Amino acid sequence: MKLRIIYTFFTLMVGAFLFLSNAGGRASSQSEGNTGAPNDNGANNRTCQTCHNNGTFAVTPVLEITDAGGTVITDNFNPGETYNVKMTVDATNNPVGYGFQVVALNAAQGSDGAAVNTWANGSSNVQFATLGTGRQYAEQSALSSSNEFTMEWTAPASGTVTFYYGGNATNDNGNTNGDNAIMGSMSIDANPNSLNELEKTVTLDIFPNPVSNVLNLRTNAQTSDTYDLHLFDQNGKQISNERLMIPSGENVAPIEVANLPTGIYNLILSDGKNQITKKMVKL
Repeated sequence: MKLRIIYTFFTLMVGAFLFLSNAGGRASSQSEGNTGAPNDNGANNRTCQTCHNNGTFAVTPVLEITDAGGTVITDNFNPGETYNVKMTVDATNNPVGYGFQVVALNAAQGSDGAAVNTWANGSSNVQFATLGTGRQYAEQSALSSSNEFTMEWTAPASGTVTFYYGGNATNDNGNTNGDNAIMGSMSIDANPNSLNELEKTVTLDIFPNPVSNVLNLRTNAQTSDTYDLHLFDQNGKQISNERLMIPSGENVAPIEVANLPTGIYNLILSDGKNQITKKMVKL
């Protein structure tokens, strides 16, 4: 009987610890992304909604991006510009608290891509966590009585950015029973008027990212031409430089990266005047 009592107590304590740590955000406490983004947590494919799904709260997470003048951004971003981001978790039936998680990938919706790790200046109920995968997540710092979370985010140099996010409403009963979470996503493209001349004629995507052995370059070029392909480490040291022939149309070319040390790299495609830069995470 004593052993059973001790075991039951231990089980309850472990469950309470896991719940309390998750209240502060799973990226920070469990090193896991749960936004529904491609390869967020490997084969597990867990989202916020996986556990928080049987409550009475009708949840609507709303991600709003505005520029310095207060204009809401829905279609295009200006490269390098810093935007204000607000996550609002609307819910019925008066939840006790709220949580969220969001990640930004430099890729089309449904495609893997480099994370745009430029989150900054969060409100008091927001924290940021960068995982070993190279992805930075914004999430609640603790169970929040407010359903609004604000932060800043700076746009990349080019491409499409897809935000993957989830909003959670909870009854704060010590476990996930009675909570509800809903997932969402939205994509915005670089303002075509702000693209350099190379970006107007060639598009470049890389996958998988993070990568272990073989990186694929996916290009779509208006005409066939030869370019310089540079690889730099995160300290700015050039690792390689080669001439690359890119045919017209859409093509995929594999590049062997297995021998590279683990780290973050910048892959640059250049025509000698303009360039396209992609961030690569080597596992």
